[in-house]
Formats: sequence, C-alpha cells, structure tokens
Amino acid sequence: MLTLKAAGAVLALTAAVLYGLLGLLLLKRRQKTIKELTRAVIYITSGIEFSQKPMTLIFNELAARNTGAVGSMFQSLADGLSKRQNCAELWALGLDKLLFSAEERDIFMPLGACLGMTDKSIQLKTAEMLLSDAREYEKRLNEQIEKYKASDLRLRIMCGIITVILFV
Repeated sequence: MLTLKAAGAVLALTAAVLYGLLGLLLLKRRQKTIKELTRAVIYITSGIEFSQKPMTLIFNELAARNTGAVGSMFQSLADGLSKRQNCAELWALGLDKLLFSAEERDIFMPLGACLGMTDKSIQLKTAEMLLSDAREYEKRLNEQIEKYKASDLRLRIMCGIITVILFV
C-alpha cells in the first residue's frame, strides 16, 4: 500500500512539474517568434526606406539571418515572389503557419497587404503601427509569462504538500 501511495505521489509531482515546464516553454516560444518577427519588420522597414532593395532580396536576407520557422517563412516568401505570386497571400499563409493566436496574426497581417504597394509612405506607416502593436503585445506576453511562473510555483508547492500528505 505504501508503494502505491509513493508511486501516486511521484506521478502527481512529476505531472505538475512537466505541465508547468511545457506551458512555460510554449509561452517563451511564442515570445521568441514575436521578437524575431518584430526584428524582421524593422529590417524590412529599413530596406524599404533606406536601401530601396526589392522585397525578394529583403526576404532572402531575412531567411539567411533567421533560423527555424521564421527563416523558412521568409524563404518561402522570397521563393513565392520570385515566381510572381501575390505578396499579401504569401504573407498571410506564412503567418498562419507561424503564429499561434488570431491576435498575433492580426498584429502582423496588415504589413503583408501593403508590401506590394508602390507608395512607400503607406508601407512605412503600416510598419510603424505594427511595431507599436507588437511591442505592446510583447509586454503583455511578458506579463503572462510572469503570472504563469507564479501560478506554476503555487501548483508545485501544492503537489509537494499532497506528496507529503500521501506519504504520512
């Protein structure tokens, strides 16, 4: 009977720890993706405003600078543009594959619609608003991570107490 209690206590404690770590890992991955996309938007903005590079070249450079899902998104954007596909559609498809929530997609979606425009002022204003929204979202995500850490700690303490109770 004591062995069964010990096994249950170990399972409860392990589940709580793994649950907390997985949730925190997912939030931090979202945060990293948002930061990478924000840096990419800054790079796109500077490419539009100062160097006047074609979007295909900017996307290729971003694909080379970023690894993982963000880099592959920009590589597929560059490949699609070289095949004369619609930039707004490519951008939307890339965001759908990359981002987790509708709120995150809503922040970055407007830029894709204006990247193919010839009016640079609209592109730059849209990017400026996007950057403001993305930074605000990053702050909220940081707050979520801190709240999650606090609640995860409480969950671990409660599981530790349950483990002690089960052993006694």
